[in-house]
Amino acid sequence: MQATHVFQGERNYSEDRPAEDLGTTRWSQAKAPIRPDPPNWTRRMLDGGDFRGMQLEGVILRQAALRRADFQGANLRGANFSGADLRGANLARANLTLADLRGANLAGADLRGADLRNAMLQGASLLDADLREAVLNKADLGNAILAGADLERAEMRGAICTQARLWRANLRRANCERADMRQADLVRADLRETSMLKTRLEGTQLSRVKWGATELQPESLGQLGEELNGQYLAARRVFADLQANFLARQEQKSARWANRRAHQMTRQAIWTRRKLQTAQHRAGNPVTWMGHGLAEIYYRIRGA
Repeated sequence: MQATHVFQGERNYSEDRPAEDLGTTRWSQAKAPIRPDPPNWTRRMLDGGDFRGMQLEGVILRQAALRRADFQGANLRGANFSGADLRGANLARANLTLADLRGANLAGADLRGADLRNAMLQGASLLDADLREAVLNKADLGNAILAGADLERAEMRGAICTQARLWRANLRRANCERADMRQADLVRADLRETSMLKTRLEGTQLSRVKWGATELQPESLGQLGEELNGQYLAARRVFADLQANFLARQEQKSARWANRRAHQMTRQAIWTRRKLQTAQHRAGNPVTWMGHGLAEIYYRIRGA
């Protein structure tokens, strides 16, 4: 005789196993050592479920509905949340090491202090998620959406963030050493006091980034300098095109304004390249950027 799958209230559950094995198991008893056969709740409707502090290692929740579910402090090591709907879920201080969150929707989720080491988050949506002090060392965030996410003081050493969208993300005081951020979108991101030593930045979009005591390795300056220089030159071309359009319409005053802006962008490009080349040719000490906005970039050698 097989027990029927039920989810009664917030803390009862059952799984496909003989009734004598199931007994009167409740969520409050799920803190026992992990069973060899973790539960499989693929595509279950578990919105608002209470899983706080439970031992759910290896649980399978593929494409499950878990909106506003509470996993605070739960052990979810190796859990499979691929394609799950976790919007607004509470995963604060949860153990999500080696978890599979590919394609999951974690928009607005609370992941403060969560352990996401080596987690798979490719293509996941973390829009406006709270990841303060989360541990993301060696996590794979390729193509993930982190626009507006709060990653203050997060540990992201060796994380893969290729083509990730970090527009407006708060990375203040985060540790991004050896992270791979190639072709990532960091437009308007806050990188003040962020450690980016040996971070890969080829093709990274850095328009209007907030700099301030940002630590960079000298070899990264060449990549960053090319990116910033390219942005200034692209802006110069835009203003040059505007000038031509204004002249065609015989709007002399507007044409003069566009011409001044084009020359200003050219000067900024030259100034930025020279400043970065000077810093790059220093001894191999890490460089700290002391800047306020894209157009005002300063540096000092740490320890000098």
